[in-house]
Amino acid sequence: MKVRVKKCAYAMALCLGLVSATLIACGDASIENKAHKGAAAVPAGFAEQRMLADAVDTLDSFKGGVILPLANEISLHGKEVIGGLEAVMTFLDERKNGLNYIYKKYQKVNPGFEGKITMDVTVDPCGDVSGIAEISSDTGVPEFNTEIKASLGRQKFPKTDQGHYTVSMTLAFANDLPAAGAPAAGAEVK
Repeated sequence: MKVRVKKCAYAMALCLGLVSATLIACGDASIENKAHKGAAAVPAGFAEQRMLADAVDTLDSFKGGVILPLANEISLHGKEVIGGLEAVMTFLDERKNGLNYIYKKYQKVNPGFEGKITMDVTVDPCGDVSGIAEISSDTGVPEFNTEIKASLGRQKFPKTDQGHYTVSMTLAFANDLPAAGAPAAGAEVK
């Protein structure tokens, strides 16, 4: 009788583990993240980025930062994204502090450093990044580009119902951010 109970207990534990692993793989079981302030902006395990996201005033002395692409500067290819382009724009905005953290780190070593990175990010149905291709960059600092791509590669992008999609975009990093509503340096005014 005891052997039968143990086998049932092991079978139930295995089933629960498989279900939990599946939910975590698709990002639906992040109870710890949802309870934490700023969790939507920075995933668990990224201690430095989480501290930065929680400490709002830490970026006050840093005038530069990332300039996110506008909706008409992002191209989506492949399967339809749940929430559409708006979901991708919200996703990028929520990751702004993490990208600024990386930029600030490189600014300390190389004051005046700025540039743009154009990339294609391929995302699977669960929102996991399956590949990032750097199309062009004028930053002149390959380590910075690698760290930005690695940071985006660890994030959960918006999901699709099935299949992969690709986000084509350019992230600009500038010493002085343009005023709200003003075009970025070098941007065309239409």
